[in-house]
Amino acid sequence: MRTTLLTLAAIFWLAGCADPSGITDPVVENPKPIELTIEASHMSEAQADDRSLGKGDDQEMALVPASAPNAVWSNALDRSTIVVDTATGRILRVRLSLVPRAERGRDTSQLLMRRLVLEIDSSADVRLDGDERMLVHGQAFIVLRAMGMGGIVVYRIVRITADSADIPRELQDSIYCKLKLWRTSKRTIVFKLSLQHFVLVERQGDRDLRRLRASVLGEVPLVR
Repeated sequence: MRTTLLTLAAIFWLAGCADPSGITDPVVENPKPIELTIEASHMSEAQADDRSLGKGDDQEMALVPASAPNAVWSNALDRSTIVVDTATGRILRVRLSLVPRAERGRDTSQLLMRRLVLEIDSSADVRLDGDERMLVHGQAFIVLRAMGMGGIVVYRIVRITADSADIPRELQDSIYCKLKLWRTSKRTIVFKLSLQHFVLVERQGDRDLRRLRASVLGEVPLVR
């Protein structure tokens, strides 16, 4: 009888070793996604230009995060952030809001681009793999300054998309919005954004087709 009990005990012990879940629930470590704030100090390069295709004149401007305290059109509440799942490398959300860096007191009436915004969520399937994603379905948009009726300044939003009726068909293939993100060995996340779009502007009864282009490069410390 004693031999039988010892045999049964050994069988149950071996079964428990073969299937740990029979003893206790498995422990799975899944770190919470972290939110990283993009500040002006994280920007290595952020440039934009506004070129008239008909007249040939162009404007170049540096861009800074919209929350930068010294920017002319800054807004402390308009933060630029990246939310990343460090376990899978998936980007869950990106909001990048940039404004031209212009000195206060300077005549900025000729600046057409007043704000550049990129907004994507996890449905864009962006990962920290360094692959370049094309985002031309409205995830990025530009806020433009324009003159309305009676000389009133108005602002309009133009989304980066290739199906605008105002853009000549031969230029639609030149519209792009590209985003790359990757993680470095120095525990930082590098992001690179480049875009080009065309807009039709009316000034003093004159219709002007303009090309808007921007390039952004930054590196954010990956702080848990």
